[in-house]
Amino acid sequence: MQIRRTKHDQIKVNGVHYTPHDLADFLAELTVAAAGNLAGALRVLDPACGDGGLLKAIALAVSSTIRRRMILEGYETDSV
Repeated sequence: MQIRRTKHDQIKVNGVHYTPHDLADFLAELTVAAAGNLAGALRVLDPACGDGGLLKAIALAVSSTIRRRMILEGYETDSV
């Protein structure tokens, strides 16, 4: 007998958790505040970015001037 796994089972087995939008916004504001005076380029790496919600929140948390100097890099090995 073959066991059929649902998407929920796969998420549970692999420990997949997506960052809710409100939490992503909160973390983005903390990250930008911790970076302090951003004179140079801002580079952000998310090694398990999922759908990119945290990276998007960080991009929206900074001014357009800083956004032009940002490098956002995300990697995801699971299909989203």
